[in-house]
Amino acid sequence: MSKYIRTENGIYEVKKEVTVNNVGNENESCFPNQNGYFVYSKDNFSGEFIPKADVIKESENIDDLCDEFILFDDDKKIHYQSQEGSIWWLGAALYTKSVRGTIFTNEGIKYVAKMNENNKLELI
Repeated sequence: MSKYIRTENGIYEVKKEVTVNNVGNENESCFPNQNGYFVYSKDNFSGEFIPKADVIKESENIDDLCDEFILFDDDKKIHYQSQEGSIWWLGAALYTKSVRGTIFTNEGIKYVAKMNENNKLELI
């Protein structure tokens, strides 16, 4: 099962180890380090170190790390659901066209996850 970390500005899936394959396959990859995590961005060929102190929360479930869920119905009307009622959104996915997991950042709400065709959240 995957492990995810939440920081002030995002949610990252933590890879178990660095290999040529998992660095090149995704736009952004997060790897554990003795003192934190290293996030490598394929888009700009750069990296960022995240100290353990900057990790807000860790979980094996993306939904545990989201602040709020935004659901879009058939008419593209937006419905918000806070984390306190997270059980509700699991069933709501059956009746909506789109579900997005969000976090609150200094710049505002950031979409971090979406519901896939198997009704599982995946990072965006």
